[in-house]
Amino acid sequence: MKFFEVIAYFVTAIGILLKVLHIPGANFFLICGLCSLAFAYLVAGFSAKTDASFLSFVFKVGGLSLGVAAIGILFRSLHWGNTLNMIGLISCGAVFLLAVLSKSRYPNHKDLSAHIFRLTSACIASLVVMFLI
Repeated sequence: MKFFEVIAYFVTAIGILLKVLHIPGANFFLICGLCSLAFAYLVAGFSAKTDASFLSFVFKVGGLSLGVAAIGILFRSLHWGNTLNMIGLISCGAVFLLAVLSKSRYPNHKDLSAHIFRLTSACIASLVVMFLI
């Protein structure tokens, strides 16, 4: 799954570079890369095996939030509507709420801390991309 995610990041980075340089074909790379990332986040969120029901809930909502953020970035880069709702309110709001709830409930859980760090950094990056594009 990590290999698929790295390839999707690479395709997305190529798409963003082509979009900034106004080279034809950028939209194709963006659509392929960001839809692949959204799919990877959804699969990773729903396939996480944990014992606690709260941790399972955190991984599912986190995967869904990152998928929505990836599709929101796609909408923003292609100048479609509803990007602020998708990126700002739904995905980042859910991730920050999950970060606070999970850190208060499981303060020393290593896997959860890494997952929350990845979710939070991806949401911050998506907000930066939203305002740059």
